Amino acid sequence: MDSSIRFLHTADLHIGRPFTGICELDSLWRERIVNATRSAFDTLCDYAIKNKVDFVLVSGDVFDTVSAEYSSYALFFDGLKRLSHESIHTYICAGNHDPYSSWKPSFFSESAFIHIMEAKQPSYFVHYRNGQPLCYIAGRSYKTNAWDSIEPIINGLMYQEIKQNACATSSECATCIEENIPAIALVHTSLNKGESQRYAPLKITQLQASGVSYWALGHIHAFECFSNDHGVFAAFPGCLQGGDIGECGDKGFVDVTMPYPQYVPHVTFVPASPLCWEECMLDVTHCETLDAVQQCVEDACTCSLSQHRSDYLVARVCLTGITPLYKELNSLATRKALREEINRHMAGVLVFELVNKTILEKGDILAPSHDTFLYYLVQKADALAETPDDVRSTLKAWCEDKDDATIFTSYLDSCTDQELKELISAAKDQVVRNLLYPA
Repeated sequence: MDSSIRFLHTADLHIGRPFTGICELDSLWRERIVNATRSAFDTLCDYAIKNKVDFVLVSGDVFDTVSAEYSSYALFFDGLKRLSHESIHTYICAGNHDPYSSWKPSFFSESAFIHIMEAKQPSYFVHYRNGQPLCYIAGRSYKTNAWDSIEPIINGLMYQEIKQNACATSSECATCIEENIPAIALVHTSLNKGESQRYAPLKITQLQASGVSYWALGHIHAFECFSNDHGVFAAFPGCLQGGDIGECGDKGFVDVTMPYPQYVPHVTFVPASPLCWEECMLDVTHCETLDAVQQCVEDACTCSLSQHRSDYLVARVCLTGITPLYKELNSLATRKALREEINRHMAGVLVFELVNKTILEKGDILAPSHDTFLYYLVQKADALAETPDDVRSTLKAWCEDKDDATIFTSYLDSCTDQELKELISAAKDQVVRNLLYPA
C-alpha cells in the first residue's frame, strides 16, 4: 500500500478583512472585491476534493478579528463541511487575529473531521488512512491576540514528544509507537523576522533540530519555503487573498506531497486569489500627449494581468520619466480624469491610484520662472568644466540683488573648483527632489 502523504497547507485567510486603499468603487468592482476571499477559499476546497488529499492544514488567522461576523464563520465552516463530506480532515491552529479564546467548542463538536489545536498546551493527533497510521500532526494555538507566555510556542513539539503524546491520546494506536511515521506541526509565528515576542518568534535552527518533517507556518503573508540539505522542511503559504497594495502578486496555498519512505516534502504553490494587487512603475518619457500616456498605462496593465493567474488586477501606477507633460500630470484633477478613462476601457483592471513621479524636461527645469539660486547654479553647470572662474563671476552677478548676497559671494570666493563641482552636484540633486516632491 502506498504510504505517501499529500495535503494542502493554507494560512492567513483573514476572512472579513476590509480591503484598504480603495475608494469610489462601482457596484461591479465592489462585488468582485467583497467576494474575492470567498472565491479563493472555494478554490482551495475544490482543489482538495478533486485531488483527494489526505487533509488540510490551516496555520492561523482564519478570521481578521476576534469578533468575526456570522457570515465569516458561515463561509469558513461551509467549506470545512464540504471537505468533511469527502472524508478530508482539517487541522487548525489559531493565530493572533483569531485566538483560541474566540473559538467556541461547539464549532468542532459537529464533525469528527475538524480539529483545532489547544492553547494551554500542544495538541497531538495520529492521522489514519484506511485504519493505518499515516503521520502525526501536532500544533499549538494562541490563547489571546498576542503570545503572552514566556514559554516558546515550539515547546512540546519535538518529534519524540509528538510521537509519544500522539500515541498516548489515540486509543487505536497500540502499534504505531513502533512505526517510523513522520510528524507535521502547525504554528503561527513571525519566525526570525525581527518582530516582537507577541508574535511567538522562532529561529530556523529550532525547527531544523526538532525532527519534524514539515512545519506548517502562518503569519507571514508571502509564500516562502525553508530548505536544508535534505529538502524543504518548513513553509509559509502566504495569505490566500491579498488585502492591500502591500500584498502584491498571486496569492494562494501550497500542495505538499511527502513520498514514502523518506517523506521529504515537495511543496508546490497553487495560486487561488481571483484578484491580484500590483504596483507598476511606468516610464512615460516617450509619451507626447495624455492620450499616449493612457494607452501606455492600459498596455502595461494588460501585460501585468497576463503574467498572473488572477482574473482581475487592482493597480497603483507610478508614472516616471522626463516629460513636458509634467505640469498636467501633476494636477490631481487631470490624473483622476485619466484614471477614470482607463478604468472605463479595461474590464478586468482597476487603477485605483495614478501617481506622478515624472520630472520636467531640461529646458523647462531651467526656465526663467525658477528664479532661485539652485536652478541658476544648475543652469551654469555645463560651463564649469571649462571656465570655473567665469561660473563664479556669473553666480556673483546673480547674487548681487538677492538677500544674503554677501554669504553667497564669500563662499564663491573661498571655495575650490572641486568644492564648486560638489556644490553644483548637490544642487542638481535638490532640484530633482523639488520637482519630484513639490511643496
